[in-house]
Amino acid sequence: MNLFKTIFLVGLLGFGMVARAGTFCVSNSTMLETVLDIAESNGQDDVIKVVTGNYIPLNDYGFRFYLGENYDIEISGSWSVGCADQSLNPLDTILDGDDSKRVIGFYSTQSSPFINAKISLSVMSVNNGLHHEQGTTIINTAGLGFNFTPSHAGSIYIDRMIFMANRSNNSSSLRADGGKLTVTNSVFFANES
Repeated sequence: MNLFKTIFLVGLLGFGMVARAGTFCVSNSTMLETVLDIAESNGQDDVIKVVTGNYIPLNDYGFRFYLGENYDIEISGSWSVGCADQSLNPLDTILDGDDSKRVIGFYSTQSSPFINAKISLSVMSVNNGLHHEQGTTIINTAGLGFNFTPSHAGSIYIDRMIFMANRSNNSSSLRADGGKLTVTNSVFFANES
């Protein structure tokens, strides 16, 4: 009987290891950009924990994630160094456009198959994004944008986020195409569109 229990438990542990998501702890802008690139194509669900601090995108396009696989991604902020504890204060982790660039965007790839992935962002602030577009097709957002093709049928979940001082001639703080968007416990303040 004990042998059966041991085999059963080992089997469960092995299954748990296979089903685990990729978990990353990031503490600067370069790491965040790199981990987003890795998560795009690593063939698994991803959890990205962002340590307390200010994160300014490395270019005018902001932090970007191209959704080409059917895997969930969860990004949360306000983690301690080493990502052992989370404060749950969205003002502790700020994705900051520095009044000169977009902050963060999620996009479908050109060849995206039908995707049902869940995207979750929580416990962060998206501040000081700036973006002005020319022309009649205006799709980008200064703060947090989701620009998906109709092939994205998944959900987008935003919780405990602050959107502050984002400016655009389009959506300034938050814009979502495709999928189901749920925003809870979040604050929008001094955004200008």
